[in-house]
Amino acid sequence: MWLGFAAAITALAALAIEMSWEMEFLLFAVLSVASILIGRSWFKRHPIESEQPALNERGVELVGKMAVVETPIVNGTGRIHLGETTWKVTGPDAATGQKVRIIGSQGSTLKVELID
Repeated sequence: MWLGFAAAITALAALAIEMSWEMEFLLFAVLSVASILIGRSWFKRHPIESEQPALNERGVELVGKMAVVETPIVNGTGRIHLGETTWKVTGPDAATGQKVRIIGSQGSTLKVELID
């Protein structure tokens, strides 16, 4: 979007003022950098609010859900079955079939705790 703004302003300037292609290129380069910097500072001050802030963070969305251990958790790592997916987990040692609660995530690994 920001490069598009720079291109549009460069095109308008080229129509209004006769300039060489080198000057057009230089103007576009300067306007590109300026528009990107302005855009970044604008969005830092005015972030876009989302109804689903964890949309691309699947692990965060799973916090609080219950799951069943699929591969025993030994030495702190194992796998759980949740929905149609298996996830790598870290947490206290647990046998296959044990119920666990997801308490956090780190990358694609979920952190779990045992449910009594």
